[in-house]
Amino acid sequence: MIKTNPCKIKGAGREDFPERPVLTMKQVFVLADAIKPRGSGC
Repeated sequence: MIKTNPCKIKGAGREDFPERPVLTMKQVFVLADAIKPRGSGC
């Protein structure tokens, strides 16, 4: 039998990590313009 929970991740319940970077609206539009549209192969 398994004695300890293998799914338990040390520190997973804490939220003291730095904020993730967020794009500005200008950066979103630059990124969207750089992406090639997908073909409609449905």
